[in-house]
Amino acid sequence: MAVKDGHLIDLETAKELVSLLENNEQQKADALFTSIAEPLKNELFAEVGKLTRQLHESINNFQLDSQTTSLLQVELPNAKESLNYVIQITEEAANKTMDLVDEVQPLATDLKTKIDGLEPLWRKLMSREIDIEQFKHLCKELDLHISQVQKNVGRSCDLLSEIVLAQGFQDLSGQVLRRTIDLVHEVQDNLVGMLKIFGQISPEIDTGIEVEAVKKSQASTTKAEGPIVNKEGRTDVVQSQDEVDDLLSSLGF
Repeated sequence: MAVKDGHLIDLETAKELVSLLENNEQQKADALFTSIAEPLKNELFAEVGKLTRQLHESINNFQLDSQTTSLLQVELPNAKESLNYVIQITEEAANKTMDLVDEVQPLATDLKTKIDGLEPLWRKLMSREIDIEQFKHLCKELDLHISQVQKNVGRSCDLLSEIVLAQGFQDLSGQVLRRTIDLVHEVQDNLVGMLKIFGQISPEIDTGIEVEAVKKSQASTTKAEGPIVNKEGRTDVVQSQDEVDDLLSSLGF
């Protein structure tokens, strides 16, 4: 029976149904009511099927996301170890740099002390106020100091080179930190994706926008059935996600 003007039932059909009931023609009344309810039943069945398929796909995506599993089981522990490694090499480089500076400082101090000791005689020489004995003493001191200065300067250059090399940890630690930052962003994206799957935030919310608060879902007034007990011995429940997929496919969803 056709539905007029998009309504589920019209006045004429309603009168016919009432007439059948008044005349005690129950079977005809049931058949008429069934024909009226059939479109709604089919529409409801289709919508439930669509929702079931969407939920099934969401659960599969959540359960079978190897990338998420890898993040939780491999990447995050690796990130922890990587950060500990960065702390270790940074501490080692800092300690080594301080040790090298401590070794360079006495060499520089010794060089300054020698120069300060020779400066008075050198000034006299430059002003032509030095006598022959002072000149001989200056030449002897310069001869002694030149070899020592060469040795100290050479050692200072070596230590400064080691200090520069000790700062090479920055390249390695920078790479580790950048990878860890990328991992944190990836974890954030996965968490936001999970929230989207379960409808806690809208897909329009970008991961770069801070979510101030996520509204709590209202408690269901329907009493939960609880887990299925002894499902292996029952034929009225599916045993796996594959069976759910097969069932939905057989129903056309």
